[in-house]
Amino acid sequence: EDDAFLYTVSTVPERSTTLTTDYEQLLGRLMGAKANGSTALIDTIYAGLNDIHSAKHARKALLIVSDGMDNHSRYSKAELVGRAVESDVQIYAVSIYNPPANKKPIELQEERRGLELLDDLAQRTGGLHLVVKNGTDVNQATETIGQALRNQYLIGYVPQDTHHDG
Repeated sequence: EDDAFLYTVSTVPERSTTLTTDYEQLLGRLMGAKANGSTALIDTIYAGLNDIHSAKHARKALLIVSDGMDNHSRYSKAELVGRAVESDVQIYAVSIYNPPANKKPIELQEERRGLELLDDLAQRTGGLHLVVKNGTDVNQATETIGQALRNQYLIGYVPQDTHHDG
């Protein structure tokens, strides 16, 4: 009964589906997605945070599958982190990262910044960030995230004495 929507990352955020419970539609759109243009990841996450508030359930989570790279966003990392913390949405990220052995550490600096962005968002919002090496590992990562989402509890206390006598 969970609601979900799908954005794909391109030069501008592209909303592939509206809020839906039809996961077949989501998977169909996901399988047909193609990478093109520049990468406005920060803008896409920002748009997702804005749209997620129309979901009917009180608890909200955003799942990001990306390498974390961004080269075309108008929002800054600081603006995104501030929006994410304010939004009361848990962010879960799966990063696909398998650097070639022949690259020098300085050449991998941009990739590391992308991983750090996703890790920071997940930590600050109470989510998880998992790094995988290939598409096969993505299934295990999403299963881990699904279990984390389903195994959280909210504990509250309501006193029997409702008089506000200090």
